[in-house]
Amino acid sequence: MSSNDKNRFTAYQFDPFELCIIGGTHCPEGGGPLDTDAVDGPGYDARVLQPITESDVLDVIDQGILQPIIIRKNGRTLKVVWAGRNRVRRARLATKRTGKTVMVPCVFHDGTDHDFLKKQIAENSHRSEDHFANQAIKAQGLRKYGDSDEQIAVTMKCTEAAVRNYFKYFELDQSVQDAMKQGDITGSAAIKLVELTREEQATELASLVKKAKANGHAKVKVAAAAQGAKKRAGKAEEGTKKWGLRAIGKVIAHEKAEELPEGFVLGMRWVMGDLPSEKIKGLKAILKDLFLVDEEG
Repeated sequence: MSSNDKNRFTAYQFDPFELCIIGGTHCPEGGGPLDTDAVDGPGYDARVLQPITESDVLDVIDQGILQPIIIRKNGRTLKVVWAGRNRVRRARLATKRTGKTVMVPCVFHDGTDHDFLKKQIAENSHRSEDHFANQAIKAQGLRKYGDSDEQIAVTMKCTEAAVRNYFKYFELDQSVQDAMKQGDITGSAAIKLVELTREEQATELASLVKKAKANGHAKVKVAAAAQGAKKRAGKAEEGTKKWGLRAIGKVIAHEKAEELPEGFVLGMRWVMGDLPSEKIKGLKAILKDLFLVDEEG
């Protein structure tokens, strides 16, 4: 870049197989010789897992790569740091198809990993639809650098409520996360399951997916997930209450129960519904002091 003209920059041409895509070994078509197998951290973007279309390859064969990508030199390695992973992939496929190297225009850029992550999000946000899980990973990456929810929302061009929802992704069972990536349930629907235990999430997910397919829906809808989670949580709470009552019953029936303070035993019998409150002297007064009953009892 000329020191006299900040709008000018120099683009260098590189063979696409000389460039390193972070996580590129997981690409559907296979990675390049310098690609890494990292699936998180600075420079990784889950969209490298998306297939390249035939029309994209044909376009590159016809026109080449027209827009420069951004790279950073790390020793002798040239890493694609925030823009251009899929352009490199298309150039590789076009090169294999034709036997003629499709060169990739590149611009060198310096900065911290934090800078690159923020630029990666800004650069790629409008290029192709990003799935919920990938957005969640990016939000988590920004938080690791100390960004607040407000700062993350600005960078990711979303609301703070959306950012909080992204972090709920990490509270989901692996089966739910996998279902999101496979397209069986949307991110908005999946986070409705967060209040359940991971085991309950997996069970409810299976039920929801089955019902959705039976009704001809490609994905689980938000309303269905919310209703299913609420219903299952209610059953779990009811089960907990029943377990608690059974436990109290066993305590009362135990041979050593007579050694317990009389007031304690009477209180448990009242909780069980075996004894009216009038039989426990001073109970209403105690509950009023604790604001557990109104003036009328």
